[in-house]
Amino acid sequence: KIGNNDDGYYDDDEDDGFGKKKPPSEKRLKKEERMKKNHARALSKARSKAYAELEARTKRVQDMKNTEAHLVTENIVASKGRKRKIKGAEDGKPAVYVFRRI
Repeated sequence: KIGNNDDGYYDDDEDDGFGKKKPPSEKRLKKEERMKKNHARALSKARSKAYAELEARTKRVQDMKNTEAHLVTENIVASKGRKRKIKGAEDGKPAVYVFRRI
């Protein structure tokens, strides 16, 4: 692996030539701190996007259920047979009917 800079063989910052590790330099510490900060920011951004998508999906599911309930109610009201309204529409939900189909 001669020439591979990733194996740490040529890192002069950390080794003083006698096998002892030097404390990390100020420049390296700042760089690591910046990288940690950027990583934390990216994670936070990804987390907020994921929660926003989840919230949008749940809202879409609720809207679809509400629309389906309205369509079913319209179908029942338009069909033949006796119908009696039990409860009026409220909070965007359709009215409730009792019916006897012929």
